[in-house]
Amino acid sequence: DFCVNVKQSPKGGWISFDTVWASLFTLFIVTTLEDWQGVCFQTQQVTGVHSVWIFVVLIVIGSGVLMNLLVAALLMELHTAMEEPEEDDDVPRPFNFKKSLL
Repeated sequence: DFCVNVKQSPKGGWISFDTVWASLFTLFIVTTLEDWQGVCFQTQQVTGVHSVWIFVVLIVIGSGVLMNLLVAALLMELHTAMEEPEEDDDVPRPFNFKKSLL
């Protein structure tokens, strides 16, 4: 139920691999790079040095996916802001970069 040597999970039970939900939350923390080195160090103490590779793979893939999602959301917003509105819309137009360059 608890971590091997300490008999309680770090950070008041928030960071652990004891349950599925705690594991998902811990993996989210590692993916967002928030105190990942503390989680990695504590996992190394319990399981061994080879657990570092799990964290390296998770950080490279997970952070890359999160960064791509952020860039995609920003580009979609920029694309919708740059589109020409319909002629019968009463919505004020944003500055048109394409016409200003001509």
